[in-house]
Amino acid sequence: MRIFIGFLLTALSFTVFASGIDPEALALLDKMEKVYDPSGKGKEVKSKIVEMEMMIPGQNIKMNLTQYYKVPFNLKIKTRLPGIMEMENGFDGKTAWEYNKAMGGRELTGKELDSFKFGAVLENPSLKLQDICSDIKFDKNGGKVDGVECVKLICTPKPEYNTAAFSVWISPNDSLMRKMEMTSVTQMGEVPSVTIYRDIRKKNDILVPCEQEVTMMNVSMKSIITKIEFNKEISDSEFKMPEGAPVTPTVPAPDAAGKNSAK
Repeated sequence: MRIFIGFLLTALSFTVFASGIDPEALALLDKMEKVYDPSGKGKEVKSKIVEMEMMIPGQNIKMNLTQYYKVPFNLKIKTRLPGIMEMENGFDGKTAWEYNKAMGGRELTGKELDSFKFGAVLENPSLKLQDICSDIKFDKNGGKVDGVECVKLICTPKPEYNTAAFSVWISPNDSLMRKMEMTSVTQMGEVPSVTIYRDIRKKNDILVPCEQEVTMMNVSMKSIITKIEFNKEISDSEFKMPEGAPVTPTVPAPDAAGKNSAK
């Protein structure tokens, strides 16, 4: 199972100056940037290490996740189910991979590679939304998230990312991002996910959603950030597949029609 922490710092990058964007959206996004990062600390973030606890309510399952990120696009996620399973997913700026001791390593290709790479792109706090999206639509009738009225932004990534559109919900009264819907691609195919952001508070003068509820494949998971460190030294080797790992042949992920995709 691959879980993206996703959008932890992306809120800092939502200032949009591209043409064709509703003026109301521009005003809201400008407010949002000032709310999340009033002192501009986000631009100083070159790396981060995030530790999280993830629980599946009703199933008595607890996992520990550690995310490593380093500019510009290095990302690794370690998932541990104590006594049962450990898995790593990584991207070193060129190659994306997954690894566990039981199955060995597997290099991601095709849409799986595009999906994981885009996750790394979203983590870069210096990239603005207009840098990675070719189209952003504004819907003032976004509905409620956790009882709070929101507007909705429908964001289409640039063609070079080969990634489906995603949507975010922002509450205009306080300029906080409350929800995100996106589709990732795994070995099982396209996997839609919904993330609700809660307990948004300051870490190093930057607002961070310390609690998230992620729903995918009809399973809801609650995650809580227990520790976050900015600008810690992280070696480039951290993002490489473990040396000497046996490589499992990759079967291209099926597309929406159930056919295998390949580049």
